[in-house]
Amino acid sequence: MMRIYSKSPAGAAQAPGIVVIMHGPGLDKFIEDRVDDLAHHGYAAAAPDLYHRQPEDGADMMARIGRLRDKEIIADADATIAHLRALKDVRVTDLAVLGFCMGGRISYLLAGARPAAWRATGVFYGGKPSMTYSMTVDDYGTSKDITAP
Repeated sequence: MMRIYSKSPAGAAQAPGIVVIMHGPGLDKFIEDRVDDLAHHGYAAAAPDLYHRQPEDGADMMARIGRLRDKEIIADADATIAHLRALKDVRVTDLAVLGFCMGGRISYLLAGARPAAWRATGVFYGGKPSMTYSMTVDDYGTSKDITAP
């Protein structure tokens, strides 16, 4: 089961949603703080643990990144969207995706892979956007499909 760290804005009946994509170190305090800050500013935010399929074997960050697969990441983003849509305390309206470093590259990938899902995409220092994890999805091939600013 995938862990998703999420927060909703206090007292809001509805709010835009943001899927926050982790950086290489994972779903850590930095990413949790981004989710908390977004909720404080009126967004329902959720960050999936993209390493959830991996064994707890002490592998270093680069090895863990190398184990990621684009198709699985897209499925995890879909599950995170479903999580946001199912929140009981707030109705989630428009969606955005943002990510940091490795997550910036993934945000770019998701913008092209699921263009109808996003009203905005934030790529914070996205590393190696031409690299695909396992060569399963050509993110430059989907660039033409990106519709979100």
